[in-house]
Amino acid sequence: MALWYGKKAYALLKKCSDAKDLTEWNAYRKKTNHASINLRFSNLKDFYLVDADLRDVDLRGTILVRTKCYFSDVAHTNISTKIFWKVFFGLIMVYSLFIFAKYILGNGITAVQTHLVALLSFSAFIGLPLRDLLFELESSAQKSIAYAKNPEEAIGFNLVGNNSPTLGSIQNRP
Repeated sequence: MALWYGKKAYALLKKCSDAKDLTEWNAYRKKTNHASINLRFSNLKDFYLVDADLRDVDLRGTILVRTKCYFSDVAHTNISTKIFWKVFFGLIMVYSLFIFAKYILGNGITAVQTHLVALLSFSAFIGLPLRDLLFELESSAQKSIAYAKNPEEAIGFNLVGNNSPTLGSIQNRP
């Protein structure tokens, strides 16, 4: 499980997005037999992915703000933001603040006081913005994938009621 995204696939997708022509990307996907691609934590903000073959692409943590995915095939595309990422970042920040508090306040304080300072600092200054950032990433991914050909097949896509936008609700292509 690689943490950083594939640069070659990202470069090709960016090139095709800039040209607003996904023919080369889709041919690459067909040539590689739709092999799994890692684009985790990449920046796809404002990308043009209309009719793109995004099957089996890992988009967890990817910035998809204003990305156009109309009619894209997103079967088995992973856009979920799992709780373990939130816990992972949270634990790192709490530990960092614990060390910082211990350094600043010196050794004359108790471990309980140090933990309280670290937890309060994390909650007030880092935890809430981090939560908002993760929520924004998740909601932008949901909005971008909503008009794809098959959003219900994407891993992590949440259909909310009968008013959710799907391909069937689109009358004209943008």
